[in-house]
Amino acid sequence: MTQAALSDAGMNAAGLAVSLREVTKTYDNGVMALGPLDLAVRKGEFVSLLGPSGCGKSTALRIMAGLAAPSEIGRASCRERV
Repeated sequence: MTQAALSDAGMNAAGLAVSLREVTKTYDNGVMALGPLDLAVRKGEFVSLLGPSGCGKSTALRIMAGLAAPSEIGRASCRERV
């Protein structure tokens, strides 16, 4: 998914800044790094991702930043940064 597809796509009246729905990431070697993940973060909320090494925290952040694309049909939406 491109950064253009991520920005403001699917944002609703609830003021969501980030919305991930059924997002997964599987690498070419078959390693499932993430998924499925559902996450909704409202504008102004503070969120931290916690978990053991290798559970997909960095992968989720890369998808939110537009640096990586989800593998499956899941949807990732992020508001544009100011």
